[in-house]
Amino acid sequence: MTIIGELWTEGDVRIDGQLCGNFNCAQLIVGRDADITGAIIAKEVVVRGKITGAIRANRILLEYTARVESEIVYKLLSIDEGARFEGVARCRPNPLQDDAAVSAMTELQQINSMNGATDGSKNQAAYKTGIVSLLGPETLNPR
Repeated sequence: MTIIGELWTEGDVRIDGQLCGNFNCAQLIVGRDADITGAIIAKEVVVRGKITGAIRANRILLEYTARVESEIVYKLLSIDEGARFEGVARCRPNPLQDDAAVSAMTELQQINSMNGATDGSKNQAAYKTGIVSLLGPETLNPR
């Protein structure tokens, strides 16, 4: 199954096909063969497949087969060994509120441009603000 567009529901959803668009539900389970491109807002997200886009949820679980390229705003985050995550993760007490939708990547770019340093101090500024890159220091300080 392939869905293009927006999907909004108050119920729980499991996706095993392709979704290109925005998604809002109570609980989302992304199956191993699923491929989602777009923004996700849910109380709980369990990822076994691929997601490219922003995720905002109270609880996010990336299982060992997950492949995620995303900005994640979460209350609880669990990443199994073997899961692949590239992006920015930010913990918030209520990730479903609108103020959590501010782009972490945009904020990180602003910090780095204001800092202007070429040494590890860029990393220090990012960590002090709560923005952590899970790709490692080379992401914040490309050479």
